[in-house]
Amino acid sequence: VLGAKPRPVEGGQLNRVKVERPEIERAARVYRTNKAAATAMGISATTFDKLCRKHGVETPSDRSQKMKAETVAPAH
Repeated sequence: VLGAKPRPVEGGQLNRVKVERPEIERAARVYRTNKAAATAMGISATTFDKLCRKHGVETPSDRSQKMKAETVAPAH
């Protein structure tokens, strides 16, 4: 859920927010950085990256690196 914030529970732990693949894909598409996508979803950038890897979703960071590699002309 975009914008969902984890809530503290007894013992100081956080409730896990269930995030579905379509939500991850949408955030990865809409935002330019992993941090921005993660913030919009109310999770850490590390968690966002792990979820993307788990679901096979290309992250904004991956997309950016791919685009840079494609625009660099091969050396002759």
